Amino acid sequence: MQSYRIPFWKTSPFCRLLLPLIIGIILQWYIQFSFSFIIICIVCFFTAFLLLYFISLAIRFKLQWLQGILLQLVIASFAMLIVFQKDIRHHANWYGHYYNDSSNLMIRIDEPVIEKEKSFKADGYVEAVINAGKIIPAKGKILIYFSKDT
Repeated sequence: MQSYRIPFWKTSPFCRLLLPLIIGIILQWYIQFSFSFIIICIVCFFTAFLLLYFISLAIRFKLQWLQGILLQLVIASFAMLIVFQKDIRHHANWYGHYYNDSSNLMIRIDEPVIEKEKSFKADGYVEAVINAGKIIPAKGKILIYFSKDT
């Protein structure tokens, strides 16, 4: 009697969906595509995916592999969109858009300061950027290091 081995990707379909999600996150994190490029990708891949439903069943069955690839590209594109939206650098009120060499930052420290060997470390949240006496509301996280005096 011959035993059949079922491939891993057929026994766990969640992994087939998780892989393009991870790839989309990694691509956006390291390459950083623009918002318009991501939207164009989503529209094109999703349109091509939907167009496969308008062809005959026999041809659609032969192109099942293409339908799977398009679905994975749609998932990867949505993952890229999620990473783009969650990246604070793309928000209008991120402090990096207003900060320059002569700026001051208004920072809130919520946690206790951690003592290091030669410095103190604190996690801070930027509340505003002060440019030439003008206070601009802003947000973002920042690491602060204070040197120890001898």
